[in-house]
Amino acid sequence: MVARNRLKRSGRGVSTKSRLKREEVADLIIVTNRETGQVETFPSVAAVLREINRDRSGEWTRYDKTDWREGLKDFTEYNLIAVMRNGKVIREK
Repeated sequence: MVARNRLKRSGRGVSTKSRLKREEVADLIIVTNRETGQVETFPSVAAVLREINRDRSGEWTRYDKTDWREGLKDFTEYNLIAVMRNGKVIREK
């Protein structure tokens, strides 16, 4: 009976959709600031996109998740070092 209750409780886990959102939030973008030389981090690709696209004119074509690396390099003071997910490097430079 105890094992059955444990299974029941563990069956109430997080849905696949929620897990995907949590994994996206778990991204860590590690960069070097070209002006200061300091290593800095962004908690997600969305945070990087906010930095790239902020304070732009109405004619600005916004960067998105398909081309954020180019925008980071060309329109910010940051160089990409690595992208991490759940504590593992998934992409370097």
